[in-house]
Amino acid sequence: SDVVFTGHAIEVRVVAEDPSAGWLGSTGAIEQFEIASGVRCDTGVRAGSVISPEYDSLIAKVISHRPTRAGAVRSLGRALRNSTIAGLETNLHCLEAILAEGDFVAGRTPTSYFDDHLDVVAAKGPSGSDRVALLLGAVFAAEFSDRTSDQVTGFAPSGWRNLRTRGQRQSWSVGVDRDEIHDVEYTMLDGSTAQVLLGPWPQATNDGSLSSDERRELSVRLIERSTEQQTLEIDGLRYVLRTLAASSASGMIHVSSASGSLSFSRAARFAEHELDRAEGGPVSPLPGTVIAVHVAVGQSVAEGAVLMVVEAMKMEHKIVAARSSKVTEVRFSIGDRVDTGELLVALEIQE
Repeated sequence: SDVVFTGHAIEVRVVAEDPSAGWLGSTGAIEQFEIASGVRCDTGVRAGSVISPEYDSLIAKVISHRPTRAGAVRSLGRALRNSTIAGLETNLHCLEAILAEGDFVAGRTPTSYFDDHLDVVAAKGPSGSDRVALLLGAVFAAEFSDRTSDQVTGFAPSGWRNLRTRGQRQSWSVGVDRDEIHDVEYTMLDGSTAQVLLGPWPQATNDGSLSSDERRELSVRLIERSTEQQTLEIDGLRYVLRTLAASSASGMIHVSSASGSLSFSRAARFAEHELDRAEGGPVSPLPGTVIAVHVAVGQSVAEGAVLMVVEAMKMEHKIVAARSSKVTEVRFSIGDRVDTGELLVALEIQE
């Protein structure tokens, strides 16, 4: 009878892991760390902090307390969508999706919840028009920065080209992994309006003609602009987009709005051809320490066979063979330190 309940509280744990990649840990410097007001945040990190492989992946605990469970869910979801953690992969998008999912809101969360809701595990942040708005926030933040810093050709129209019938073409990638690419072409009609085309631009066919142009056309008004914020009207809808250019060599622009946040980087204009390598094989997914080696040179392994185990962020990562292969070189031993992308075991594919 001495125990008194007052309302409901929900806590989420923000971790440096990518749920869509099997909860793979992510290391590196945090370039931006902002948790929205209205909730409690227990953390020991800030912008500039480095997440290392020596410790676990916990970044912050975010707690919402409201009179009802539904109220706690709403306030926590709103706070996470208005929060930004940039510079490495986190489970922030996954948490946002969970807090908007019907079964979770209703309290139907058995231990099979993730198996039954694979879509929340694969969540990649805002979608549809909100995702497009964040992309254009990055595009026009870069355009604004380029124009204001140009002391030589600032007199020329933005994206100036010899051929006036063509706009400025750019390709932008999303996130740290950069596996999602968006092609953008924009033409500045004047200082406050732009025409934007989204999608792959027409390519030359075998007979020399261009393929059909199926890009989406958008009309954009540039209402208010600064180095920290872009207020854009896209096809009549207004978006307030907070922007931050990364201070590191990543070249990323972090963009956030009431719908969530994403990080973008401009893809290289020209392809960089990697040197041909005689050997192939799995690489380390993140910095860590080798704690087990299961193969030797000359050994034949089947697809899915465990080759090596790397420990990082208090987790064990099994390194497996992608195809039936023969081991030609084992590059590390138990106790060795490995970095992200280092070839661990050289394999020769066996047909």
